[in-house]
Order: sequence, then C-alpha cells, then structure tokens
Amino acid sequence: MLLSLGGVRFEVGAASYDQLRRADRWRWSAHARIGRAEAIQFTGREAATIDLDGTLYPGQMGNPGQIGGDARALDRLRALADAGRPLDLVAGTGAVLGLWVIVSIEDAQGPFFADGLSRRHRFSLRLRHYGDDRR
Repeated sequence: MLLSLGGVRFEVGAASYDQLRRADRWRWSAHARIGRAEAIQFTGREAATIDLDGTLYPGQMGNPGQIGGDARALDRLRALADAGRPLDLVAGTGAVLGLWVIVSIEDAQGPFFADGLSRRHRFSLRLRHYGDDRR
C-alpha cells in the first residue's frame, strides 16, 4: 500500500498514482513604510497540499476499497469529498499523516472502446491538510 485516504487504499500494481507532490508554504505579510522599503513579518504556516496524479485502466481490477482499474474508484473518492469531512491519511509505512480534505478531483478519459467505455482514465487529486483540530 502506498497511501490510505479515509479507508480507500492506493496500491502498487493497481494503477494507483504515478506522482505525488507536496507543497508547504509560509505567510509573510508586507507592511508599507514611509520613505523606506516595506517591512515583512512572518505570520505563520499555510495548510500543506498534496497532489496525486495517476492513471486507471478499466481492465486492471483492484481489490474492493482500493484504487484500481475500476472506473468507480473516482466516484468513491467524489463521495468522500461530498461528505465534507476530514479524512485520515496514512502512508504505506504506517506513518499517520493527519487529517486531510479532498479539495478537487479532475479526470480525463480516452481513448475509447467501441462500446463507449474509456480505455484509460487519467486523474488528479488535490488534498489539503485539515489542521490540528479534531473533527
């Protein structure tokens, strides 16, 4: 297992994500001063984001609850996002990464089989750290 998000597993061999990017940012507020360059003041850390990009192939089936070739996998993630609750994110190493929310899901489909089903689904999933507050 690479990651688990709210019980949905991303696993090697199940056409999981191809790339994981994490972004951490810090806020600096600028204050104008007369006759001098502005001063900046550290105001804190922003919520981290994680972007997952991957590809699903309908013919490559995974286990229930795992992100695999099942095209319904993205629907399961959308249902989690629709619930509007933070989700536990756990790394494959067992490290608990805290509570995260699904901010966006994008997917692109094609090429297609003769019956109209997609041969490939590319997806992007953006997560944002919920913070230290509990539910």
